[in-house]
Amino acid sequence: MTPSYSQSNISLKRILIVDDEEIVLVALRETLRREGYGVTTCSTPEKALQVVKA
Repeated sequence: MTPSYSQSNISLKRILIVDDEEIVLVALRETLRREGYGVTTCSTPEKALQVVKA
């Protein structure tokens, strides 16, 4: 059974995606944003660590 979430609950969720393929970042970012998630993408692990620390 899939849990149900209201739109307001999903919009509070943030996701950090790290991948070296730009097309993967774009596809995941757009898909997840349409579902109401806040998405940050990074193409390197070093940049992702900077984002997490900030």
